[in-house]
Amino acid sequence: MSDNRRDFTDEEFIQAVEKLAPVGTQGVADHVECTRQNARLRLLDLHDQGRVGMAEIGQSYVWKAVER
Repeated sequence: MSDNRRDFTDEEFIQAVEKLAPVGTQGVADHVECTRQNARLRLLDLHDQGRVGMAEIGQSYVWKAVER
């Protein structure tokens, strides 16, 4: 899967989390069709902005929707 063929919007990641929550990073990456690393970095940025929720379980992240 290659991320360099198109740009991904924040909204794609947020919608994936809203649809699939609670969901791991790989689940979001599969839904958006990007790499796991791209999904992780984007979701961490969105979490810092308060746009998605996150729980850290061991060394994994579980993402959840937040009220808009």
